[in-house]
Amino acid sequence: MRHVGSRAKRPDDPRILTGRGRYVDDLILPRMVHVAFVRSVHAHARLGRVGVGAARRAPDVVGVLTGAEAARLCKPYRGVLAHYRGMKTGAMQPLAVERVRYVGEPIVAVAATSRAAAEDAARRVAVEYEPLPAVLDPGTALAPGAPLIHEALGDHLIYETRLTAGDVAGALAAAHRVYTREFTIGRHTGVPVEPRSLVADYEPSTRALTLWISSQVHDSGSYHAALETLLEAAGYDALRGEQRAARAAGRAVGIGLSCFVELTGPGAQFYGVGGAPISGQEGTTVRLAPSGAVTVLTGVTDQGQGTRTALAQIVVDELGVPLEAVAVLSGDTGVVPYGGGTWASRGMPIGGSATLLAVRALRDRVRRVAAALLEAHEGDIELAEGRVHVRGSPDRTLTLGQVANTVWFRSNELRGVEPSLEATVHYTNPGAWTFTNGAHLAVVEVDPETGRVRVVKYVAVDDCGTLVNPALVDGQVRGGVAQGIGGALWEHCVYDDTGQLLTTTLMDYAVPTAADLPPIDVHHLETPAPSIAGGYKGAGEGGTAGAPAAILNAVNDALAPFGAMVTDQPVTPERVLRALGRLRRA
Repeated sequence: MRHVGSRAKRPDDPRILTGRGRYVDDLILPRMVHVAFVRSVHAHARLGRVGVGAARRAPDVVGVLTGAEAARLCKPYRGVLAHYRGMKTGAMQPLAVERVRYVGEPIVAVAATSRAAAEDAARRVAVEYEPLPAVLDPGTALAPGAPLIHEALGDHLIYETRLTAGDVAGALAAAHRVYTREFTIGRHTGVPVEPRSLVADYEPSTRALTLWISSQVHDSGSYHAALETLLEAAGYDALRGEQRAARAAGRAVGIGLSCFVELTGPGAQFYGVGGAPISGQEGTTVRLAPSGAVTVLTGVTDQGQGTRTALAQIVVDELGVPLEAVAVLSGDTGVVPYGGGTWASRGMPIGGSATLLAVRALRDRVRRVAAALLEAHEGDIELAEGRVHVRGSPDRTLTLGQVANTVWFRSNELRGVEPSLEATVHYTNPGAWTFTNGAHLAVVEVDPETGRVRVVKYVAVDDCGTLVNPALVDGQVRGGVAQGIGGALWEHCVYDDTGQLLTTTLMDYAVPTAADLPPIDVHHLETPAPSIAGGYKGAGEGGTAGAPAAILNAVNDALAPFGAMVTDQPVTPERVLRALGRLRRA
């Protein structure tokens, strides 16, 4: 039975579900100190005197670092890509120097033997500010005479480009209808179980710095088939019939569709060529132990999406060992091969392909060793169910454990064959991107009296290439859809006129709960990515890409009989009522 394509369960689940997951906050090291930061209370201000004397004298404080001191240790960083001509950005410092540019920007770091002591000492730092005008939105930033946040840049325009193809003016002139609308997507943010956290341990004798950190370190696609599958899976014609009946009964029900293409698995052509220190390749090492167990070392990390399980499934199919015999280790850069880590939906396209090629390289080593031991031609050696045998002679066989024991302990029997059952392969996307695509449908009901939007039904069809584990992809799609619905209806970072963030807790920043979401019906197409070794495409962001458009379209479909339209997200009750003319516009 092939494991790639099966819904194998994640071995890690019992550990996580029983509360034995390990977070950065769980780490306690000898002689560990804690850091508290003094942060800006203004969105834009010139720094005057920063008094740290009282903090240095506070009990249990072991160090205080100011912006000027940090600047002598760390060069500023500018996040620009050289091949984007004219791109510019302000210098990023670890601690503010001379000026602060957002509420919460760190100014001073205080280290003490306990968190409480560090926080108490931080309160003793005296900071003098000269408040400056804040710039709170892109429109204001680009307006003539806008206050400069980074004076050295001259303006606020980071990058501008113009894309043209074909006869745009002619196409618009010949179009049956031309719609012009401005749509606004509200600013929202991630809500992780553990916020950004870091523990650092420096060993002077070896000059080794160990960090534990809770962070992320054109293809084919059957686009029209995704839409057709969606309409069939959702029962689109029947939904329209139900909508007509609902409208006849006075209910505002809307149906919305969205089709999208998602960039995943970037290659070096996007970041590396621009000078960014972001790796476009990924490395995997696969090793066969004397017991017959397999160890996989990979740079891509598992943040809950089940990467370790999926990589193990790839190994199982190539070596024929049980799933429980494969251990996947990741996240320790001192052990795993150099790579880029998990970001931009690159885990399977890049990390999965590196694993596939590495295990195939190991399989070739196994066949080479077995051929020597069984006195057969390498091309006649077959692997199945944790054993090697000579084709046509099933009695001439060895277990993988027997092969490994010979390599590691009796290499004298190999007669010139390298005594190794370990293979490392590095893989990079030969193109700039791999493209995932999909089509989503949402059904909503709007209450015209209160403006509340309720999601009644949601169906997603995604083409993520070759599926290693459909259950894991289902989970990623559903999680992405939940986040996308949250951004479309509730989640919003709201600032006041001085740049102060008002939505600072989960009492103010609303995220969707299970009670807010309907069952999310997920379907898949599998069009292998032709340029990727395993045919894999990214799956982590498609739900977030498709949901906001589907929800907004559904809301506007529900409002169409009223002659109303919403163009701003999140689609709050207030915005719905304003569109209906039942509240005065701000």
